[in-house]
Amino acid sequence: MVKLFLVLLLLVLFGDQVASYSKRYYELVELAIAGKNLYSILGVKPNASASEIKKEYRKLARKFHPDKAGDKATKFTETYLKILQAYEILSNEETRAEWDELTLNGVPWSEKYYGRYMHKWGAPQHDIRWVAFWFFTFLTVFKHGYMYYHHKNLVERVKQSQIYKTKANILRKEKGLSKKKNSNEEEEDVGPEFEVLGAPTWKDLLPIQMILIPYSFFKWLIFRETIDYDKRICEEYGWTMEELQKKRAEAIEKMKEKKLSSKYKRFR
Repeated sequence: MVKLFLVLLLLVLFGDQVASYSKRYYELVELAIAGKNLYSILGVKPNASASEIKKEYRKLARKFHPDKAGDKATKFTETYLKILQAYEILSNEETRAEWDELTLNGVPWSEKYYGRYMHKWGAPQHDIRWVAFWFFTFLTVFKHGYMYYHHKNLVERVKQSQIYKTKANILRKEKGLSKKKNSNEEEEDVGPEFEVLGAPTWKDLLPIQMILIPYSFFKWLIFRETIDYDKRICEEYGWTMEELQKKRAEAIEKMKEKKLSSKYKRFR
C-alpha cells in the first residue's frame, strides 16, 4: 500500500505537465472575470485596427496624464493606469488574441476554478482532468486497502480469541493432530468456520459507490420501513412477546446481582 501510494504521488507531482500559461495570461483571466472591457476603456470597437487603438490611446493619455491633472491627480492617475494597461494588452497581437478569446468564448472553467489559483500559489500545473483522476484513484486504493486491512485484522483477532482456540483444539483432536505446531513442518490450519462482515468487494469501490448513490437513495426512499427488532427476535428464536419480555427482565436482574457481587466490585 505504501509503495503504491508513493507511485501515485510521484505521478501526480512529476507527471506530464500542461503548458503553463504566463503571468500576463492570468492577469487577463482576472480582468475577464472582473468584467472589464478594455475596448471600452480606450473608446474603440473590438475590430479596431492597431493604428486606431494607438491613436485613441495617445489622445486619452494626453487628456488624463497625471502631469496635467492639477487638483485631480489621484483620479487622473487611476484613469491613466487603466488606459495604459488596456493599451499594453491590445497593442500586442499575442495578448490581444488571448483577450479576444477570453471575452468571446469565456474563461475556461479549468483556468477559472483551478489554473489561476495554482498559478497564484506557485503549485505545479497539471491538467485538472488528470489531477481529478489520480485523486479519486488514490482515494479508491486507500479506502479499499484500509477496508481489507481492517477486515484482515478482525479475522486475526477472532482467531486469537479463546473461544476460537478452544474449538480449533477440539477439531484438531478429532482429526488426530497435535495441539502444538511443529516449527519444522507446515501444519494444516484447522479451525471452526466463521464469517466476519465487512470484507471489501467490487461494490465498495469509490467510483461504483458514487454511481450507485442515486439508486441507493431512491431505493431507501421507496422501500424504507420501520424495523421492529423485538418482532424480528421473536421470529428468529420462536418466542412470544411475553417470553421475550420475561427473558429481558431476567437478564436485567442478573446484571443487577452481578454488579452487587464482590467480584464485580473488585474488578471495577
